[in-house]
Amino acid sequence: MLNRDKVLMRLQQFIDESPYRTKTEFCQAAGFSPQVLGNIQNPKNKDRDIPKSILQGLARLGCNLTWLLHGAGDSKSNYKDQQEEIQSLRQQVKLLEELLILKETSESSRRKQYREQERL
Repeated sequence: MLNRDKVLMRLQQFIDESPYRTKTEFCQAAGFSPQVLGNIQNPKNKDRDIPKSILQGLARLGCNLTWLLHGAGDSKSNYKDQQEEIQSLRQQVKLLEELLILKETSESSRRKQYREQERL
């Protein structure tokens, strides 16, 4: 069973520790509206569960959902680091593909020049 008050405290801690200056900026980065966040944090809505879309947005920002919901582990997950690493690897693959195309084009051009020289 989740302790809603503790979950909300951890959520506020994650927001406070984020690089975003306002809750609006934070919510935009996470992909949900400030109104949705306000509804969750409203003490009158004690029975309301945190929507899956909000949990996904928090995870995208690097929040460790196990920590958020249960208090176990660090507040930051390595999900964001993994995403940055994946993006870096994709860029490296793209660069290697471009280099391979350049090499193939260069070799093809050299072969063509060689054949033309043999005909002369």
